Amino acid sequence: MVRFSVPEMHCAGCIASVTRAIQGGDKAAIVTASLETHLVEVTSHLPVAQLAGLIEDAGFTVKPVA
Repeated sequence: MVRFSVPEMHCAGCIASVTRAIQGGDKAAIVTASLETHLVEVTSHLPVAQLAGLIEDAGFTVKPVA
C-alpha cells in the first residue's frame, strides 16, 4: 500500500476524480481516501511515481507519505 497527501482534495467529487485517475491506470487498484486528512491510500501493482503522476494528471498536487 502507498499513501499520498493530496491537500487540494476537498469534496466527494475530488475523491471520485482521484479514484478514476488511479483506476484508469490500474483497474484493479484499491483506493481509499479521507477528506479530513487529505490522505489517499492505494493498493496497486504500479510504481509510486506512476501513481503520483496519474493523480497529478487529474489536476491535483500530490506528495508521497511514509
